[in-house]
Amino acid sequence: MKIFLAILCLFFILFFPFWFIQFFAFIVLLVITLSFLYSRAVYYSIRISRFQDKIRAYKYQVIDIDFLIENRSILPVHYLSVFESPGKLSPVSTGKFIIALPVCSRKKVSYKVKGMNRGEYTLGPVMVKFGDPLGLFPWERRIEMACKVIIYPTVFNVTRHITNGYPGGNIKVKDKMYEDVTRLKSIREYIPGDDIRYISWKVSAHLGALYTREYLQSLHSPALLALNLALEDYPIRFRYVHLEKAVEICASLVVFFSALKQEVGLISNGLHNDIQPRIQIRGGHGHAMLLLETLAVVKGNAGQSDIINLINESHLPFPNGTRIILISPELPDHQMHALASMRRKRTILEYIPVPEKRQSSLHPKIKVFSISGLGGEVLYV
Repeated sequence: MKIFLAILCLFFILFFPFWFIQFFAFIVLLVITLSFLYSRAVYYSIRISRFQDKIRAYKYQVIDIDFLIENRSILPVHYLSVFESPGKLSPVSTGKFIIALPVCSRKKVSYKVKGMNRGEYTLGPVMVKFGDPLGLFPWERRIEMACKVIIYPTVFNVTRHITNGYPGGNIKVKDKMYEDVTRLKSIREYIPGDDIRYISWKVSAHLGALYTREYLQSLHSPALLALNLALEDYPIRFRYVHLEKAVEICASLVVFFSALKQEVGLISNGLHNDIQPRIQIRGGHGHAMLLLETLAVVKGNAGQSDIINLINESHLPFPNGTRIILISPELPDHQMHALASMRRKRTILEYIPVPEKRQSSLHPKIKVFSISGLGGEVLYV
C-alpha cells in the first residue's frame, strides 16, 4: 500500500500540470521517504548487549536479569518496545519495556525472575519492536542473546563437626593427637607431664625456666561424596522429594567442606547428558563451583546402577584419610558390606540415609548421620 501510494504521488508530480496537486503529492512522497529512512536508520543503530552470559543462583533466589540498550544514531528514538520471555523460569517482574532513547544514548533495563527448580535454563532471544511516528514502516527485530541461568540446589548450613582425619590441615581441633609440628602456635611455661621433646632449650636458657612449645592442632579430611540417584532404590512414594533432598544434602556438604578448605570429589550414578559424573577430589573455589553446577543438572537414573560398584570401578585416586560419604536410600546388606570393605584402603566411611531411618548403624565400620541432626538453616552463599 505504501509503495503504491509513493508511485501514485510520483505519477502526479510528473504528469499532472496542476501545481497544487503536484505540491500535495510532493509533500506526501517526502513524508513517506523520510519515514522510511528514519525507520531504517533506527533499525541499524539499536544495539542490545548483556552484562553477563551466564548467571548462577540458588533455588527460590530472586535473580536480576540486566541488559543494555544503546542508540548509536544521531536521531532520537521516541518509542521502542523490548521484550524477553523468562522461559521456564518464574517471572517476578515483567520483562517487557517501552522506552525512549535520546541521541547517542544508552539505557539499562532489568527485570526479576526466580528458579523454582534446580537445572540449567536459557533466556533469550530479545524481541525489539519499533515504528516511525506515523506508523508507516514498523519493524520487529529478533536479537539472539542467549543467556544461561544455572539454578543450584538449596543449600543449608551443615552443623556437624569434623573430629577425625589425618594430621596437618586447615581444620582446627583440640585433640593433641593432631598436633602439626611444622606449625608453631605459642611458647608457654613447662607443666609437669608435658612431652620433654617439645621443650625449647634456647628460650628456657634465656629466661631461666623451662618453656615448652605448643603446636597447632589441626587435621586434614578430604571427602568423596557418593550420591545414589538410582530411581529403583528410592521408595515410590515421594520419590522425587527424596531424590531432591539427596541432591540438596550433597550440595550442602560441598559448600561445607569447601568452607573448611578441604578437597572434595563427587561420584554419582545419576545422569548428566547420559554420563555418570565422576569428579576427582580437589580443592578450591572453582572446583566447588564445578561440583555445584554438576549437581544442578544431574538427574535420576531409571536404569540399574550399583553405586558401590561404581565407586570401586571409578579408579578415582583416594588420598589417605579420604572420607567417603554415601548419600543414598537404604541399600541391601551385600552393598553395605561392599562399602565397609573400603575401610581397608585407609578411608573413613559415613552414610546419610535418604529418607531418614531410625537405625543407629548398619555396619560397625560405617558411621550413620541423620538428616535432622546434620542440617541447620537454609543458606545462600
